[in-house]
Amino acid sequence: MEEKQKYYCSFIKVGNKEFMEKLFYDGEIFCNTLDYFQNLPQENLMADPNDGDIKLIQAKNIKLEFKDKTFLSDKGQIHLKNPNLKGNLYCLYGVETKTIEPSETFKKLDLDLSAIDWGDYAIYIFDTLEFLRRMEAAIKKEQLQFEFHPVLYYDDKIYEGDLNVFNKSIKFEKQKEIRYWIANTNNEPIKLYLGDLSDISILLNRNELQNIEYDYK
Repeated sequence: MEEKQKYYCSFIKVGNKEFMEKLFYDGEIFCNTLDYFQNLPQENLMADPNDGDIKLIQAKNIKLEFKDKTFLSDKGQIHLKNPNLKGNLYCLYGVETKTIEPSETFKKLDLDLSAIDWGDYAIYIFDTLEFLRRMEAAIKKEQLQFEFHPVLYYDDKIYEGDLNVFNKSIKFEKQKEIRYWIANTNNEPIKLYLGDLSDISILLNRNELQNIEYDYK
């Protein structure tokens, strides 16, 4: 799967007021487990039963037998998982630098947030480098191993090949996700604390994100 370098000018986290205030004032980072997202009800926008798959096979001429009945299909998909893969995820919406155009006047951000409609409040992180530094320090303090990477989206109707925890179906593409993967065999949610984030972010109503303006030359 082709990997393209991406650069981000800001990160966004959306959620309920209680959790966003904990993030903003205390830097509380709640990292849920991989299988939490795999087993969410399908109507939940975060649900992805194929998150963490290790391979996708586009099968042809499938034949199934069940209770003396035979079922035939000219195509289908086989998703392979690693049952021993355990860990935690922390996900953010990434605003790519390439989407911000030079301007002589202030312009509003053009954000499509329809795919991350899971709360009325948001944290807009404008100092991305400092946030990454604090995250790394907090994770290392807990003596945990981590990876940080943008999610690479694939067309699950045609793609065949290897996958990992940074690959998701193209149907999630509007989430513009960047994520932390923290290996953790305990398979329990974990919390990290970065401290007060008010110096590098803004707490606001989710709908107010569209009112943020930028200007650079």
